[in-house]
Amino acid sequence: MRLPRIRKQHAILNGPTVDRGVAPVRMPEQTAAAVFDSVSKSFDGRPVLSRISLEFPVNAVIAIVGESGSGKSTLLEHINGLHRPDSGTVSVLGQPIDYSNLVRLRRQIGYAVQSVGLFPHLSAGTNTELLPRLAGWDAQRIADRRQWLMQLLELDAELAARFPQQLSGGQQQRFGLCRAMMLEPALLLLDEPFSGVDPITRQGIHQRFLRLQNEEPTTVVLVTHDLREARKLAQYLVIIRGGYIVQWGPTQELIANPADDYVSTLFREHLQ
Repeated sequence: MRLPRIRKQHAILNGPTVDRGVAPVRMPEQTAAAVFDSVSKSFDGRPVLSRISLEFPVNAVIAIVGESGSGKSTLLEHINGLHRPDSGTVSVLGQPIDYSNLVRLRRQIGYAVQSVGLFPHLSAGTNTELLPRLAGWDAQRIADRRQWLMQLLELDAELAARFPQQLSGGQQQRFGLCRAMMLEPALLLLDEPFSGVDPITRQGIHQRFLRLQNEEPTTVVLVTHDLREARKLAQYLVIIRGGYIVQWGPTQELIANPADDYVSTLFREHLQ
């Protein structure tokens, strides 16, 4: 499906005439997997997100890029209800988040993080089976799904019997992706999932990730500090700084037309 073009939004930080609370650009119905409408969040009185308004298109990879402490992980964690905004609303898969029933929401969302989070006392295969078992899947469906994902991510069948500490870093990362994708999620959240492995291994994981996305398209929100990784994997970029969206839109359009000196410097220093 060809996605409609998204108009870029940007905020010139510290500029007195900027309206940082502008309404999100509305795309046609069913093209947004998640919508932030003027979302703000503070921790211990310190603003972390400030009037964030944007949409995440369906079946695309969207990378959130920013410096440490810019708010990128907090932005991601609002999508699965880990944080609740102080003001504004977050809608996911067409509905405002129901914070009284987060289990239902999270069963529609895959989640993988840098630390992988595989349970060390369970085999890699058992780790991937936990969520579908809780969801009531039958054994054959679980086995078929796991086998298909392992083949897609080029994981040998015998590796499923190993414990996480018996796997390489790259194998652990791929099993983490398997677990995140087991329930056939409509939305996949990745918080720097590839940064804990060496560059050569990371390149291989990137190729397998792109293959997975090609075979089973889903909306992916990727938090990364690596602009090269974002350019390679994502069709859309969100540049965040100090809790504000500086610029967002199609990746190649942002690279060709940076909104301000900060974005221009960011691209020049990390992509050239």
